[in-house]
Amino acid sequence: MPEPAHDPMADKDGSDGLCSPSDIAETAYTWDLTTDRIEWEGNAVAVLGVEDLAVTGVQLQSLIAPEHAHLRGGTFNGGSARTRISGTPYRLQYRLLPRGQRSASVWIEDNGHWFTDREGRPACARGVL
Repeated sequence: MPEPAHDPMADKDGSDGLCSPSDIAETAYTWDLTTDRIEWEGNAVAVLGVEDLAVTGVQLQSLIAPEHAHLRGGTFNGGSARTRISGTPYRLQYRLLPRGQRSASVWIEDNGHWFTDREGRPACARGVL
């Protein structure tokens, strides 16, 4: 009888091999746009390659390469009633300089939705890097 083919998705312990977010270099965040505070998933430091995690949008913005710095700033404005209920999708790509050096840069794809408050002002963004 032939030996069964090796299943690379199965772990040695027989589990189904599903990846954790850390395995696929992905992390999530919630950004309170009114206070500028960012809450990250527990794996963010490892995924982003930073020593100190940016806890505000201003701190995160300072880690983005100068030629891409304008991309995030203009994304969260121009809301509507739809934005408050279902959010407005965004998808950005930019270079992150976690150590302030180009040689240590990381290309980021930032996907999510941002939401407004009842007055139509940007209030919250939820995304995945």
